[in-house]
Amino acid sequence: MKSLVLIFILTLAGSGAWSQDNAYLKFLSTTRELTVGDSLRLDELSDGIRLDTSIVKQFFSPLLTSGNNKFKNRTYSSMGRISGNDNFDLFMVREDRRRADSTGMMSAYLVTLKKTGDYISSQKVGVTGTKKKSGYNIRSTLYKDNRIFIDSRIMTGEKLFEEIENYRISKTGRFILEENDK
Repeated sequence: MKSLVLIFILTLAGSGAWSQDNAYLKFLSTTRELTVGDSLRLDELSDGIRLDTSIVKQFFSPLLTSGNNKFKNRTYSSMGRISGNDNFDLFMVREDRRRADSTGMMSAYLVTLKKTGDYISSQKVGVTGTKKKSGYNIRSTLYKDNRIFIDSRIMTGEKLFEEIENYRISKTGRFILEENDK
């Protein structure tokens, strides 16, 4: 009897893994492949496919805010993917926010997922818009060797804050901050 229960549990676990892989393969088939060439300006990507909330929850849940209103005044879109790496797929996901206290914000994320669809890591690579009295303009460029250059300009009141960051994506799909060249 115990062996029958164990076989049943293993069958359910195996079908759950198959279901995850199947959902990920279906999602991959609906997402366009991006080509990098020498580099790719991430802020120039404009055409995306709006993501269903179940897809966002399943594959991109770490991007969601905490609390009950995760999707209130927010939509998510897939701008494309780069699947040339053996260990992970790289996705460009955009979050659009509309609130009464802002004119609208767009945030862009690079997200790495294992080839099975499991989340690895993410990095915010773009923000445009105004929130309260602050203006945001964060732009990024992805290079073919998996380096990312992020140029941030944030205006708060009369003050301008500027920062440049360099990241690289490791072989395992993690975003690693590198020292800026001086």
